[in-house]
Amino acid sequence: MKTEKTYISKKRYFELVEEFVKTVSEFYKDSELNSLCIVAVARGGLIPGQLLSYYLSLRVPKVLVPVFVYQPYFGVPSLGEISDYMKKDHRNEIVIVDEICDSGKVLLDLYNAFDDGEFVRTAVLLRKVASDSVYRSDIWIDSVPNMWVEFFYDRKEWR
Repeated sequence: MKTEKTYISKKRYFELVEEFVKTVSEFYKDSELNSLCIVAVARGGLIPGQLLSYYLSLRVPKVLVPVFVYQPYFGVPSLGEISDYMKKDHRNEIVIVDEICDSGKVLLDLYNAFDDGEFVRTAVLLRKVASDSVYRSDIWIDSVPNMWVEFFYDRKEWR
């Protein structure tokens, strides 16, 4: 049986990213940006997170932190190290960035890891319309059906 999927083209992806950056930045336009930390979920949150940091004129790498949630990689800080760094650097606003919220498990785990007094938001390009999601992102640009989402970069012919 063939799996039903929806496809996100390169053109559509970058339209979503552009709208994402403008939308999310509106939430922080009146904030003290020195207190903001962007936590980008690897791999899908890295491009939107990086472009958001440029749009907000934030210094990197102090602000953009890549997170490999379930597969720690050498040289990438753990969630505990990120949380300790943020406390030491007096960062109290966090936006967790990913390309999609489907089951919600990744965003929920990250939200729970950072929600100890800091102000945490989650922001994604796409949110699945799924009744079984354990967490729904705070900010999203578009909704997609509850089926597999294939991005242009997932296809072998793109690589």
